[in-house]
Amino acid sequence: MNGDVSEILALAADLSLVGPKMVKPVLGVLDEMGNATALAWRGIAEVSSGETGRLYPPTIDHTARGTFGGNLEVEIGPNAALGASARAGRGYEFGSVNQPPHLDGLKATTAAEPRVGKALDSAIGFLIP
Repeated sequence: MNGDVSEILALAADLSLVGPKMVKPVLGVLDEMGNATALAWRGIAEVSSGETGRLYPPTIDHTARGTFGGNLEVEIGPNAALGASARAGRGYEFGSVNQPPHLDGLKATTAAEPRVGKALDSAIGFLIP
C-alpha cells in the first residue's frame, strides 16, 4: 500500500502545538465557571442554611490553578482558612445528627455542568484542526 502521509504528519505537528495554546483559555474558563458556581452555591446555601448558618455561605469561594504539563483544575467550596463557619460546611452539605444533608454544592455544580462544556468548546474548539 502506497500513499502520501504528508497530511497526517502535518496534522500531528499541528496537534503538538495545541496543548500549550489551551492552558490559558482553559484556566480562564475554569476561573469563570468556578466563580459562577461558587456564587450559585452561596445563593442556594443562603436559603437552606437559615439564620443559624448565615455565616457559612460567604465562605464558599473558588480557586482555579494549573500549568502546562500538569493538571488544570478548579476547587469550589467552603474555604477552611475563613474560619469555623467554613468548617461547619461539612455538616450543612452532608448533614449531621442535627440536620439532614442540604447538598447545596451538588445542586450548584450539577446546574453548572452543561455550561462548562459549552464554555470550553467556545474557548478552545477552534484550536483543534
